[in-house]
Amino acid sequence: MFSRVRALPPYLLAEIDELKWRLRGEGRDVIDLCLGSPDLPPPPSACQALVAGLAEGDSSRYMPSPGLPELHQAVAAWYQRRHGVSIDPATQVAVTLGSKEGIAHLLQACLDPGEGLLVPTPSYPVHHWGAVIAGAVPTFYRVDPGLDPVEEVRAALSRAAVPPRLIILNYPHNPSTAVVDAATMARLVAVAHEAGARVVSDLAYADLCFDGFAAPSALAVPGGSRAVEFSTLSKGRSMAGWRVGFCVGDPELVGALKGIKRYLDYGMFKPLQRGAIAALADDAHGDQLAATYQRRRDALCAALGEAGWAVEAPRATMFVWARLPERIRTPSLALARELLTPPAWPSPPARRSARQARVTCASASSRTSRACARPPLASAASSPSAGRPRPPCLPCAPAGARCVSSACA
Repeated sequence: MFSRVRALPPYLLAEIDELKWRLRGEGRDVIDLCLGSPDLPPPPSACQALVAGLAEGDSSRYMPSPGLPELHQAVAAWYQRRHGVSIDPATQVAVTLGSKEGIAHLLQACLDPGEGLLVPTPSYPVHHWGAVIAGAVPTFYRVDPGLDPVEEVRAALSRAAVPPRLIILNYPHNPSTAVVDAATMARLVAVAHEAGARVVSDLAYADLCFDGFAAPSALAVPGGSRAVEFSTLSKGRSMAGWRVGFCVGDPELVGALKGIKRYLDYGMFKPLQRGAIAALADDAHGDQLAATYQRRRDALCAALGEAGWAVEAPRATMFVWARLPERIRTPSLALARELLTPPAWPSPPARRSARQARVTCASASSRTSRACARPPLASAASSPSAGRPRPPCLPCAPAGARCVSSACA
């Protein structure tokens, strides 16, 4: 019993959350640079629609698991405006409780135990561990702004012990902020087709793009009709707590997700779906959020630079992917604990560290600037102190890979 649970490592963000709330309960001022939890308000139109939905007579009844037909239509209209893709609301849309739940259930619906898939590393945890829970065999391909995405996928295909049935793509990428253009996305979809694999695209951060960049949809490129894509209102509409996501694309894969979800849940609270419909129509609010995050990105990059961190401004997401100063050799969870309750910092290692940290700009610029000026972050780049051995790495990456978890900062 419990073999699936025993196979899972500690969930880093949950453990850090527990520490944050304990310190806040003690009256400590904790500035969160870890979790990408938006602090900006959702569209007023969404809140108004939610309140109005409460007055509907059937608002508290069970809802269809795949979501309201009106919400399916709103998703299809949004995809047409945003990506120029025509979607059949009846067969190509499933509403999910955020993209995380949807991806986990899609992997269970589509993969038999022992079947393979390609997963990015580093990655959002559900990409890797959702596959493990499903009994599938992941092969990892590297993602970083300095790597060629197509060559990395080809290399992973060549060494995969089990031919992959699915390839998970995540561009804009969490945590590394790597992006691809439409031509590269088309090449990735073509490589998947050549390998006999289907593409699962996690497009959670596509609404937070900067400097004129627009993240492409896998459904909008040649061959994309056999892919599915996950989108969410968590980031692009600042509605993370509402848990509203969508799976869109190939009817066979969408149908498989709908099929398994009918046995596992009912649809989300109807007023939430009413709010989601209104939010999807409010493109202006989404544009304002993206502009705010671009300003925050600029402020965070400037503050980290002043603190001695080498950073490049990302073209998308709410994160900055920063090379850790060479003195730091501490694994992800231990480093996060030290930043919150810092002991003596480790001395510089004998060789340069290649590890990196994901730092979020989900808090106001004034807060992130204050955080970067505090001794733990500033001294991480500059202050000498007594050394100590590096503790063993958490099992958050495949065997032999560097620990580059999204929770490093």
